[in-house]
Amino acid sequence: MTLTVISGIAAFALYTLASLIVFSQFKGKSQPSRQSILIPGSLALIAHGVSLWGTMVTPNGLHLGLFAVASTVGATCVLAVLISCLRRPFEWINAIAYPFAALTIPCMLWGSPSSNAQPLAHGLGAHVLFSILAYAVLAIAAGQAVMVRIQDHQLKEGHIRGIMRLFPPVQVMETMLFEAI
Repeated sequence: MTLTVISGIAAFALYTLASLIVFSQFKGKSQPSRQSILIPGSLALIAHGVSLWGTMVTPNGLHLGLFAVASTVGATCVLAVLISCLRRPFEWINAIAYPFAALTIPCMLWGSPSSNAQPLAHGLGAHVLFSILAYAVLAIAAGQAVMVRIQDHQLKEGHIRGIMRLFPPVQVMETMLFEAI
């Protein structure tokens, strides 16, 4: 096995562990412990980055296949959430980011690559990759906007149900949404 595959498997396992921790703490109706969620997620992100590097970077340029780009979007989402968690109570969104990133890794490692795709020159490939990453950050903001809408709707009905009780107040959620944008 190559370093790319080993680091990909490690990232998948760590994302799965972190996801299970998030879901078990949500199910227990308790506030998630920051360290128990962020440490495995950070280690998974490092392993994911090593795996992405081995998959995408070639001597001829960047290979931007569908599964590699999807995995990059997943890693970007996790990175943005982890950075946000340093300033705000944003751990709840890891319930979405970790499983998505975990699911993209096996596709990246063992999915059939496009036979017609040619690696892009490093400059052009970096430009395309940064454009995709910008859309990934906007996707996080869109997901958060949906959560704010659900929370606002439940608040107007007079009761907040389920997982929504574990989220920060609507004012904090809106502030974090505008910061993300």
